[in-house]
Amino acid sequence: MPKVAPATLILGSDEPGVKERAAQFAASMASNPALETEIFDAWVERREEMERSIRSAIAAIQTPSLFASDRLVWIKNATFLGDSTEAKSDDIQAAVAELVSLISSGLPEGVTLLISASEVDRRRTATKQIEKACAVEVLESPTKSKDWDRHGAPDYVAQLLDAAGASWSRDVPQAVVSRCGGDPRTLRSEVEKLALYTGANNRISAADAEIIVAMNPGASHWTWCDAVLEGRTDEALSLLRELEFQDRRKDQPVPLMIAVAGRCQLALICRLLMDRKLLTLGQNGARWDDEALEFLPKNKDGKPPHPYYIFSVCKVATRRPMAGWLALFEVVYNNYSSVFRGDLDGYRQLEMMLLSIATLDD
Repeated sequence: MPKVAPATLILGSDEPGVKERAAQFAASMASNPALETEIFDAWVERREEMERSIRSAIAAIQTPSLFASDRLVWIKNATFLGDSTEAKSDDIQAAVAELVSLISSGLPEGVTLLISASEVDRRRTATKQIEKACAVEVLESPTKSKDWDRHGAPDYVAQLLDAAGASWSRDVPQAVVSRCGGDPRTLRSEVEKLALYTGANNRISAADAEIIVAMNPGASHWTWCDAVLEGRTDEALSLLRELEFQDRRKDQPVPLMIAVAGRCQLALICRLLMDRKLLTLGQNGARWDDEALEFLPKNKDGKPPHPYYIFSVCKVATRRPMAGWLALFEVVYNNYSSVFRGDLDGYRQLEMMLLSIATLDD
């Protein structure tokens, strides 16, 4: 059996990563024929259930096995380390203190304790005590890194593809992210599907991603807006029909219209600010003067859009002169009103808008 610490805590905001690493830890010990494994799933919300899971694990640690010389006691999904009111109750604090005391005094010979948790409040005394008593592995969600949407998510997909032993063209990571968004769990799942679809001997292409990777509505709205504003009519129509096929309740035309109207308005503002030299577009991002902030839209907290979002919209804004954006905005606005009035089926109205925009580029 591999040499490990008597007690190990695997935690972090990367929920899939924590679960995968904990499963790997347990699997690494499974080769020992004399090992007995007891698993206590602590994914519970009620205080009584939390306390029961902790005390059941304590009892398992203290009770010798009749059939095995080595034992792994695994407390998985330890919600009692979270920040809920139940987790902070006196009963849970007392149970955790008892567990910490047991670990600190030395586990019985042959017993290994594994605790895994993704919803953890590391500021709590109970959590700090557990960390002090255990060997700790921390797996934070990759989405916490800077520029995750711009660089992190595609780089993460590239790492997943390499880990799967796949051969892939350089435009595949961005194609995957464009279709399903930047959620790490979804990206893992979609990369696994891609690898299975193409097989070990075939090179994955962006076209494969278009076929296999499921579209996430939020991500696909962004992709559709890009296609509309950049004048890629055929792609926009294809995406729209795919979205319509997925939309069983037929309630997406209004969110799509709101999204494209907002993007069009921001592109028009960015074009205006660039023409007035109040906003400049460089290789690594957009810069603007304080005066430009008066023109940029604000969220409910009074803050302008994220700099990378402005940067991406500015790149689109350079594709048309100011007169072109004014004409496009008029088309979008007219169809915006029609979608809300219900003059025509929402998706048919959006198709009419795309065809009207296409005539502007002729």
